[in-house]
Amino acid sequence: MNIAKFSIKNKVTVYIFMAIIVIYGAISYISMPREAAPSITIPFVFVNTPYIGVSPADIENLVTQKIESEVKGIKDIKKITSVSQESFSNVSIEFNPDVKIEDALQKVRDKVSTAKTKMPTDIEEPVITELNFSELPMLYVNLTGNFGLSKLKDVGDNIADKIEAIPGVLSVDVTGGLEREIKINTDANKLKYYNITLSDISNAIGSENLNVPGGSVDLGSSSFLVRVPGEYDNPQQLNDIVVKTRFGSPVYLRDAATVEDGFKDRSTYARENGVEAVTLVIKKRSGENIVNISDRVKELLKEDENDYPAGMKYSFTGDQSKNIRNTVHELENGIITGVLLVVLILFLSMGMKNAFLVSTSIPFSFLISFIVLSALGVTLNIVVLFSLILVLGIIVDDAIVVTENIYRLQEKEGFNALDAAIEGPREVQVPVFIATLTLISSFFPLLFFPGIVGGFMKFLPITLIVCLFSSLFVALVINPVLASKFINFQKDRVKQKKSKLNPFTLAHLWFDKLFERLINHYEKVIRFAVKRKALVIGGTFTLLIAVFVLYLKFNNGIEFFPSIEPQQAYIYVTLPDGSNVQKTNDVTMIIEDKLKAYKDLDYYVSNVGSEIGSFGGGNKTNVATITLNFKDKEEREQSSFITVDQIREAITGITTAEIRVEKQQGGPPTGPPVNIEISGDDFTKLGELSDVVKEKLKILKVLPILKIIMMPQNLKLEL
Repeated sequence: MNIAKFSIKNKVTVYIFMAIIVIYGAISYISMPREAAPSITIPFVFVNTPYIGVSPADIENLVTQKIESEVKGIKDIKKITSVSQESFSNVSIEFNPDVKIEDALQKVRDKVSTAKTKMPTDIEEPVITELNFSELPMLYVNLTGNFGLSKLKDVGDNIADKIEAIPGVLSVDVTGGLEREIKINTDANKLKYYNITLSDISNAIGSENLNVPGGSVDLGSSSFLVRVPGEYDNPQQLNDIVVKTRFGSPVYLRDAATVEDGFKDRSTYARENGVEAVTLVIKKRSGENIVNISDRVKELLKEDENDYPAGMKYSFTGDQSKNIRNTVHELENGIITGVLLVVLILFLSMGMKNAFLVSTSIPFSFLISFIVLSALGVTLNIVVLFSLILVLGIIVDDAIVVTENIYRLQEKEGFNALDAAIEGPREVQVPVFIATLTLISSFFPLLFFPGIVGGFMKFLPITLIVCLFSSLFVALVINPVLASKFINFQKDRVKQKKSKLNPFTLAHLWFDKLFERLINHYEKVIRFAVKRKALVIGGTFTLLIAVFVLYLKFNNGIEFFPSIEPQQAYIYVTLPDGSNVQKTNDVTMIIEDKLKAYKDLDYYVSNVGSEIGSFGGGNKTNVATITLNFKDKEEREQSSFITVDQIREAITGITTAEIRVEKQQGGPPTGPPVNIEISGDDFTKLGELSDVVKEKLKILKVLPILKIIMMPQNLKLEL
């Protein structure tokens, strides 16, 4: 089948199709969601069960073990781990990578429902969630002002409601500030005197503070709904509630208690650079465009500025859209630079007209790829953009072969423009197709790379395969049509004789002479190598062995993902279980004082009572997170690696809490580089053994320590 002949006979259709590719390709590129990293499914399901006031040992026996015994029978489970602490049970279930997470979630819900029937009846409802890295916070809005944290919290709640209405926003969590609470402070002696219980007070307030529907009333030809308003708008009105009747006399709430218009006990604190703030933590839905959502949030706050209380300021931190814009901009610059260099090489080697025709395969291949990738639901992320740069020099190969053969038939064989455009692609369409399949086959196995890493990296072969097939389509369908119109060797030769030499023609002739000289030198090298086969083969093997030896001796080690200077870092503070939020806040403030000395920090935001930026955390009174954001690289006095190490060393003297300093991670989630697991039935022995392992590792800092640890017979240590 001659594909080029069919295309040329229907050239009008091809022209229309080219216009469609340009329009829809541009629309697809603009509408593709921007993300820092690909959205991948992590096969983890968490079961979090609160049971307030219960000890860790009882949590383990009454809750955790019941859940574990039920869910372990689910198919495709790889591993189950759990943490039982005071008032809280967390069970983490890891599935095999190929499992459908929706099915896994449903199976876990069914098993947990069965397990709940075997737990105490006063336990709270278990919360079942999946692990989704695309739903990590994408932006923080910090509100500060001099009019009190209570009003600041109200303003923050109102703004959060408006932001949640933006399409693509998953949730907005508000941390910090003071929340209003009406407190009923009872007097134990008066309760005893009036024979009143706390339940009596609670029931009385609940039954009085509500609106009561009164049915409907017909008046003439009209019918009206009746409602009796009973909700209080003034806290002092609660004093007049009748709690009980004693000896025929009413006992009012004011007789046994006092009503206080106060605030809830604080469970979270938020500060920006040490200044009290209210922080809005914004999360997006999976697959949504971070850049568009961030812009909508900023526009919303800008539009409502006049409605904010005087003295209120807001700032944005942890803005992922900024990093994505920078990344996309740099990679787009790389693509544009690559295109220009490719076109320059094509021009010097093929001439102006041929170079132009070949270079058109780049934008058309990319535009077709954007249409296909958008239809597949692929987002524009660092892996996709890197793949476009990688394939940039490859997608012109098919067009070069087709165009050069068309030109050769006109120059050497005397074909006219139309016949050459038909016959040229036909002669090479099979080799071109095979060459493209050969390239695709080298990337195709990456689609089956297992695990989370495979899910992260699969976008590279997908992008490459789509681009290569697109380039094949352009070379065999579009390029012949354009060549039949623009490549005419005889006409160009006549024009060239009549016209004077221009700079473009001179550059092309100069490169031809240079290329001819290089070919002559290359021929001499080949003749020398063919005459001395044994020497060349032996030298090649010697060089190969030398490369291996040099690499083994002087290499800088192996790592999965290259380490780059982080733009952000996190300080995770964990106090012993049971520590209140005030104690956690005190430790966090000590760390904040030490951070003031580092000039490379653009800002730091503290969230006390919550752990953000990583999974496995949550709202707890004994945890805190300090998010560090560094200045742009050109503005730093030193590498952020050095600053992170200095901060880590500066806070090592704080012994009242466990403190971790972690830099922003790149690439797919891989977990810690070394994970030591100690399993057994005796929790006391497990704790003692884990302490021994920690001390040995601190002293030796090498893994052979495992050989010298004395383990009880009923325990097993796994590495």
